[in-house]
Amino acid sequence: MAQLRNQTSEHLSVADYVTTADEGTDYVGVFALTGGVGLKELAAKYREAGDEYSAIMAKLLADRLTEAFAEVMHAFVREVTWGYQNEAMSPEEAVAEKYVGRRYAFGYPATPDHTLKREVFEMLDVEMMTGMHLTENCMIEPGEALCGLLIADPTASYFGIGIIDDEQVEDYARRRGTTSAEIRKYISQI
Repeated sequence: MAQLRNQTSEHLSVADYVTTADEGTDYVGVFALTGGVGLKELAAKYREAGDEYSAIMAKLLADRLTEAFAEVMHAFVREVTWGYQNEAMSPEEAVAEKYVGRRYAFGYPATPDHTLKREVFEMLDVEMMTGMHLTENCMIEPGEALCGLLIADPTASYFGIGIIDDEQVEDYARRRGTTSAEIRKYISQI
């Protein structure tokens, strides 16, 4: 999965946190999850009853459940799959990201390309397994969902790609096997 590189003095890319075969074993995972199954129907039921407040609160709760689900999944992967032991930490430490490894969701600052979701959906057969699906613009339905990469590298950090130039867009498009126009459509914010 090709990744973008920021144009700051650090020149960071998520790919920097994945070792090559000759450097030893590394762990990279992909995920797609939701806390919004059935939300559309529940919100519609509230709206039909004239209860807009409950419809909004249901959506907010589904958003929070999705984030909590992602945190629990990531903790499980770190502790059970990757074997990072002694991760017991306070909620404050978890919020301060004192754990090892990072979770990068597509569409967020370090991995802004939403089209990468297509590869994860295919790899994990997400639609069949969960009922989630991608729109033609690579948004996930239900909207209360996340999809991205899990990186085990203890030095991994969160960062933003920021603004990139035409040369990088063209290089990235070539590495993704698509056109510059297609890439620009999905990463227009940068």
